[in-house]
Amino acid sequence: MLNIVEASDTHVTQHEERRRLARELHDGVVQSLTALVTDLEQFRSQQFFEHELSENIENWHALARNSLLTLRQTLSGLRTNAMGNFDFVESVLAMLKSMQDAGYKVTFECNDWPTQLPTEYASNLYYVLREAIINICKHAAATAVVVSLYEAEGCLHIHVGDDGVGCLQLLPRWALPMAGTRD
Repeated sequence: MLNIVEASDTHVTQHEERRRLARELHDGVVQSLTALVTDLEQFRSQQFFEHELSENIENWHALARNSLLTLRQTLSGLRTNAMGNFDFVESVLAMLKSMQDAGYKVTFECNDWPTQLPTEYASNLYYVLREAIINICKHAAATAVVVSLYEAEGCLHIHVGDDGVGCLQLLPRWALPMAGTRD
C-alpha cells in the first residue's frame, strides 16, 4: 500500500514523464509533420520543375522517416518505463533496429558491458543515448550511425558517432562510474 509520500512521488514522476513525452512529440514528430504539411501545401499551389520536385520528394521522405523513427523511439521509451525489468542493451538494440528499418546503416559494438545495472541508472543511460540518436536523426543528415558501449577501469563508456554534418565530436567519449562504485 502506498503512503502519502510515495503517492506524491509517483504523481510527480508521472507528471514529469508526461511533460517529457509532450516535449519529445512536439520537438520531433509535430515539427516534422508541420514542415511536411507546409511543404505539401506549397507544392499544391505552385508549379515545380522536375528537379525541384525530386528534391522536395527526398525532403518529404526524410521528414516522414524521421518522424516515424522519433515516434517509435518515444513509444518504446513509454513501454520500457511501464515494464518492471529494464534491459538496457535489449532496449538499445530495439532502438537501433528501428533506425535500420528507417534506412540507416547501424553499427553496434558492446564489450564488457555489465548485464545487470540498477533500473534507474540503466533507464537514465538509455534516455541519454536515445537523445543522441534523436539528434542525429533530426539534425545530422546522416546515413550511418555507430554506437559503442563498453566498460573500462570501473567506468561505463558510451560512444555515438555518425557520418552526418554538424559538429565534430565535442565529447568523443562519455564515461560514468559504474553504479555502486565510488571515485
